[in-house]
Amino acid sequence: MKKNNVIGFTSLIILLVIAGTIFYSSSQPYGKQTIIPVLETSLSTKPFEDVLMKVEFTYGSQPVSIAKGGYYHFIEFFIRKAAHFSIYFIMGMIYILILHSFRVKKQLIWVLSPITLSLFAVTDEWHQSFTVDRTPLVSDVILDSIGALLGILLMIIILRIRKKRQLS
Repeated sequence: MKKNNVIGFTSLIILLVIAGTIFYSSSQPYGKQTIIPVLETSLSTKPFEDVLMKVEFTYGSQPVSIAKGGYYHFIEFFIRKAAHFSIYFIMGMIYILILHSFRVKKQLIWVLSPITLSLFAVTDEWHQSFTVDRTPLVSDVILDSIGALLGILLMIIILRIRKKRQLS
């Protein structure tokens, strides 16, 4: 088997594992996923609380602040949203690697990648709508899609730099 095919199939397996993990996770109620008990133990002194008290914004039409949800919910919010962004960022990179390994045309890569990963984000939020204690949010789809798009762009840049180095 060619090196590109090995990379492509390995990347595909990794992407499918990540996708499966995301779908499993979105089927779990919030109570099974909360990391607040861990935060209460590891951040018992509530570091930076005085600074973070001043931060307040709206996400998905809901206010987010320490005053609204408490210190640990506020921290958990950022961890969960960073996880959304990061996972889709990684998925974007892996997806490009798969398409590149199987020599998909560049124009198709540019169109297929963001659309496919954004549709996956939509289906994940839709899937979440059937789970007790979970709220599907368009804001999460947007965050996921931005993460995927930036991962796609980074991998395309990496592949172009690598190609230029091989040619010189």
